[in-house]
Amino acid sequence: SKQARLEGLLRQQQTQPCYLWIADLVTAAGGSPQDVELQGTEATLTQVGLALLTTVWAGEYDLSEE
Repeated sequence: SKQARLEGLLRQQQTQPCYLWIADLVTAAGGSPQDVELQGTEATLTQVGLALLTTVWAGEYDLSEE
C-alpha cells in the first residue's frame, strides 16, 4: 500500500543514493515518474514533485488517509 511504502522509505537508513530515495518518495506519495527527472546523480522535480516531497518531509502528509 501507499502508506506502507511511504513509512518504509521515511524510516529507511540511507542504503541508496539520495536522488533515488527522493524519486522513490515522490512516486510513493502519489507522484508520477514524470514528476522526477533523474540525470546522472541528480533529481530534478516538477512543481507537483516538489510539493509532494515538501508535504511528506514536513510531516503534513496524513498517512492514515491512504
